[in-house]
Amino acid sequence: VYPGSPIDFSASDFAKYVGEEEIPFWQKKHLSELEWERETLKSLLRPEVDDLRWGAPVPALPPLKFDDKVNNCNKMISSIQAGLAGVETEYLIRIRSDGFLGNAHVVEDWQKFHAAQGLKSSCFDEPVAVSPFFTINPFLLERMAFHVSDWFNVGRADDIRKIWEVSFYTYEDAIHFQSYSHEEYSYTNERMMRARIPPEQYLSTTLASKMGIDVPSYFNELGYERRFIEFLRENFIVSDHSAIGMSMPKYQEARSSLQTRYLCILHNDWAKMVQDGTDSWIRSMMWKLK
Repeated sequence: VYPGSPIDFSASDFAKYVGEEEIPFWQKKHLSELEWERETLKSLLRPEVDDLRWGAPVPALPPLKFDDKVNNCNKMISSIQAGLAGVETEYLIRIRSDGFLGNAHVVEDWQKFHAAQGLKSSCFDEPVAVSPFFTINPFLLERMAFHVSDWFNVGRADDIRKIWEVSFYTYEDAIHFQSYSHEEYSYTNERMMRARIPPEQYLSTTLASKMGIDVPSYFNELGYERRFIEFLRENFIVSDHSAIGMSMPKYQEARSSLQTRYLCILHNDWAKMVQDGTDSWIRSMMWKLK
């Protein structure tokens, strides 16, 4: 799609659950297995990939919700930070390894909407393009302000690094609602949350708080909706998933569902938000809330 552009690939080492205190021993015991996995991956990716990097070994965390799905937030942070450290270009596309963009429109759209946006970013030199899935509309069923999709980022390399300049997610945050009660106003689906805040919110609230923006302290804390919409329209471009040929097979069923589209801020929502302003866009949401 972009002839001559370097392609970097970064990954985490551990597919299995290994506790933090076990990592040095696991590495030593399974050294040959690790080396075999790395060499296998190298042979599969090259010559298509110019650089292959490995994230620092980190353990998985307890499930994000009260279910059996392991929370790999820190593995994601570790591998992406390793990948970004090797980038030497001024601009970049960062995307999950299980997804792809089918054409060059994501860059063309970024250029077009960046020129049309006309807003001064509070966090970046230039706005960063993100996926509509799952950039959550905090006024609807999943009330999570500052939940910006982490599927991909398009923009200046230094701006994208700012998103991922975070500390590892703590074990205490991962099990927050095992020790603390959910708010009385929480919906049934919200009471399934074990962690204090999901990874996408963790990234965005960390970024915003560095810029002096007041952010929620847990995932469904109310009163931050307007502040988030302003943050989103100033700093991000929500891409048109159809125009850019975005594909994420793991989430294909969820992406195509009407409920998902109803819960997310899609490209047309973002464009209207930029054009009409924060308050006007929020008023347009009221029919969905009745």
